[in-house]
Amino acid sequence: MRLLSFALLLLLSCEDSSTYSEKELNNILQEPKIVSSESFAKQSWQYFLQHLPVKKGVVLDYEGNTVANQWKQDGIVQYDVGKADLQQCADALMRIRAEYLFGQRKYTEIGFHFADGHYYSYYS
Repeated sequence: MRLLSFALLLLLSCEDSSTYSEKELNNILQEPKIVSSESFAKQSWQYFLQHLPVKKGVVLDYEGNTVANQWKQDGIVQYDVGKADLQQCADALMRIRAEYLFGQRKYTEIGFHFADGHYYSYYS
């Protein structure tokens, strides 16, 4: 459930929900068949996502203001993002992926393609 909620959070927080019809939003928010975390090895990316430190509460922006559309959130990943507006939707996912790979000591796999196609590697 956490994996789905996290994916939905990223999807919906990056998009203007007014671009979706009510039917499309209902389809997005349908509960899928839940995959047990026991299905994944403890060192896997899937297991890592399912075991992120999550808490319930009001979602705030980097300035401490309440974010509109609280209904889009299921939980808050407990990572310090600092006091500046430096992490947007894709940045958050890139950070979480990099933290996973770093924790696995897979340093050479930490890298991302920019929108222009350029690959930036952490390890290089």
